[in-house]
Amino acid sequence: MIKGIISLITAFGVSDKSDIITVLNAVGDAPFYFMPFIIGYAAAKRFKIKEIFGIMIAGILMYSTFLSPAEGITGYQFGPISIPAYNYKGSIFPVILSVWIFSIVFHFIDKHMPKNLRIVFSGAFSFLITAPLFLGFAAPLGNWAAIGMTSTFSWLFANTGPLAGALFCALCLSGCQKSNEDEVALASFSSSVEDFTNYMKDAEEKINTLDVSQKESVDELLSILDGMNDKIAAFSKIAPPTQYTGILEPLETASDHMSSAASYFHSAYESEVYNENDASVAYQHYQISMKWIRIAGYIIAGDEIPESEHVTVYEEVNDNHIFNKWLSEDEDSESAPEDTPEAVE
Repeated sequence: MIKGIISLITAFGVSDKSDIITVLNAVGDAPFYFMPFIIGYAAAKRFKIKEIFGIMIAGILMYSTFLSPAEGITGYQFGPISIPAYNYKGSIFPVILSVWIFSIVFHFIDKHMPKNLRIVFSGAFSFLITAPLFLGFAAPLGNWAAIGMTSTFSWLFANTGPLAGALFCALCLSGCQKSNEDEVALASFSSSVEDFTNYMKDAEEKINTLDVSQKESVDELLSILDGMNDKIAAFSKIAPPTQYTGILEPLETASDHMSSAASYFHSAYESEVYNENDASVAYQHYQISMKWIRIAGYIIAGDEIPESEHVTVYEEVNDNHIFNKWLSEDEDSESAPEDTPEAVE
């Protein structure tokens, strides 16, 4: 758009050497000149690493040592790896390949690195290992691929003009269509997540205000649990974007446990005599269901799942104050007595 404005201004007689055109050229050229940083950021999100790593990889490729080497220097020798001094400004494929290689190494190192050392050493070791690899192999390979595609389209435009134009437009339109479809799917998923989150928060707030010694509150409790069960079951069957498919298993597990919780609570209160054991088992299933929902939330947010999010189901809990435990904020209420027999871990 900026370039179009520049062409329009110069068409009205403004010199292309004027300060106005110089400034506008800088504005119009900047996104293309610094394209590697934009691509690095987007690629990092796609490969599930911190965006700053993608920007740093682009910065390495754009570093002046490689971008503008001293006269006569065409490359550098890093042990057995030969690193060519290429100009990667405006490039796409070199950055994508480089971020991809970095992500593979980073995920492996971060997985095996002690938790308290990850923040310092996972990224550092990943760069030490991958920088020579993507500078010596991945980035040049991406550069050659880009040159090959450019040469192919140049030849097509020179020899088969209309066909090349049609092919180029088809590629652009298909890419735009795919991008639009992805954006629509992501927007729909985000809306579903927000709706589900708000519903569950409202349901928990309602539960926390109940006095289960009153029959009306018991009826409302069972109704809320039935609603939560239906909501979780429906949400567990959605088709999330590819990058969020990891939530399906936790949601399915949460749905199973919430279904059991609702069933046991109905059994506890709708029998002729209040069944304390059924209520206790229902409470355990409810707690586990909510834990798996939190785990799905960590996955959606891209956060690490805390080690404290362990789940254990107990068949019986001899606790006369199950609802007091539920309504309290005491963290110890999530743990069953040690002498309680375990059913499922």
